[in-house]
Order: sequence, then C-alpha cells, then structure tokens
Amino acid sequence: MPLPHGSARVLGRLERLPTPVVVTGIALQVVGIAVLDWLTPLELSLAVFHVVPVFLATWLLGRRWGLAVATAAAVSWFLADELHPDARLAIGLVVWNIAMKVVFFVVISELVAALRTAMDRLHQEARTDPLTGLLNRRAFYERAEEEIGRVRRSGAPLVLAYLDVDDFKGVNDRFGHETGDRVLVALARALSRSVRSADVIARLGGDEFAVLFPDAEPAAAAALAAHLESAVARELGTLETTVGFSIGLASWTPSLEGLDEFLRSADSGMYRVKARRKGE
Repeated sequence: MPLPHGSARVLGRLERLPTPVVVTGIALQVVGIAVLDWLTPLELSLAVFHVVPVFLATWLLGRRWGLAVATAAAVSWFLADELHPDARLAIGLVVWNIAMKVVFFVVISELVAALRTAMDRLHQEARTDPLTGLLNRRAFYERAEEEIGRVRRSGAPLVLAYLDVDDFKGVNDRFGHETGDRVLVALARALSRSVRSADVIARLGGDEFAVLFPDAEPAAAAALAAHLESAVARELGTLETTVGFSIGLASWTPSLEGLDEFLRSADSGMYRVKARRKGE
C-alpha cells in the first residue's frame, strides 16, 4: 500500500538531507521525548512518541540504524520511568519492562523496514522492463525530461539513439516468440555492456530501444553508435538465427519542442538507415 501523497512528499524531502543532519535530528527527538516523559507524571507516559524517531531512522537510514534507535528509545523510556520519583518496581518487573520496551520498538522498526523494502521493489518494478531489465518507457521519459531540462539551462550537448530490430515480426513468426525474446534480451545485454555509465538505456516497447548520450557531441555520439552497432551485431551473431537491426541518431537543438519531437527525429534517422540498406 503506497504512502499518502503528503507523507511521501515530506519523506522525499527528508531523504535529501545529509546523513549527519538526519542523525542529529533523530537523536534530539529521542532525548527530547525522554526528558518530557520524565517531567510528566508517571501515569501520563509520552514514550510512545518514540515511534516517530524509530520510523524515521529505519526509513531514512536503513534497518541497522532503525534497530539502534529502537534500542535507544526503549532504554530512554525505561530510564524515564525508573528515574521518576514515583517509580517503585521490583527488579523482576524492571527486567520485564525493559525487555518488552525493546521488543516493542524493534517490532516497529522491522515492520517499517519491510514496508520500505516492499515499496522500493514496487517502485523499481514500475520503472523496469521485466524481460530485459532495462528502464521502461515511463522511466526513460522521466530521465530524458530531466536531461532536456539540464541542457536547456546549460547548453550542453545531448544525443539520442533510436534502435529497433529489422523485421522483428518475421522473427517471431518464423522462429517463435521465445526466440524473439532471446533476441531482445541479447540486444539489451549488448547495449548495457557498451555504453558509458552516464548514458540512459531503455526498452520503449516491442523491439524499440533508446539510448540517451548526455554531454556527447554529435561526432562522439556517432562513434558511440558505431561501437553499439558492432557490439549488438556480435551479440546477436551468437543466436541461432540471423537478425538485423537499425540505429538512428538525433542531436538536441533548441528548435525542438520537446522529447516527443526529439524521439521522432531519431526515429526518422533510423528509418533512413533502413531505407539505405534496402536500396543496397
């Protein structure tokens, strides 16, 4: 179950804070709640508010930090109760109380850790193509829009490569969809092995792939595309069937209205490549 939009937005902002700031804030929360709990009457406990720093530590810093803060919260709750002037407990009850407090906060921390893991997995699955493991169309559009926004501000070069398999429908019809899937996986593997770490690769759908080359001049991008072409040809050459493919390039210019036009420009380049090969 996703978090409410407002809560997710607040947590997103907290995630961008430096770790020392987050740790300091959580420590101050634990100490502040303990002091307030100690100052209030024994019958009026505020210790349950330790759930907040336990949640934040687990969500923002990870499971180990969550367990550490859970232990600290339990100890501070215990000390606030035991040091209270009205506290009169036998040693057996003291041991029992601190054990139960530790268990309570550790369970909270583990539940938060499980929720964070599940949400991270769902987020990743929503952005990833299940067959190839590459970014899907939605994730590519997000990344590409970010890069376009950056180059509009900085004027840095940006090149897009658009690639698809020649007659992919024929491959599926002649050899079956399982072979078609192997072709797509091999192509994705070759792309992943051949690009720079800053480049963005995605499967847009079917047999269509895109590679975004940030900070690459057109000449350098053409060299990268030639390298991609060789790598993909080698990878596809290991399959039981001969498969061709085509790559089109487009450079970002201020005259382009947006990502869709950028993609159409690269797509047009790809079809020109196909037409030249058919005319050979």
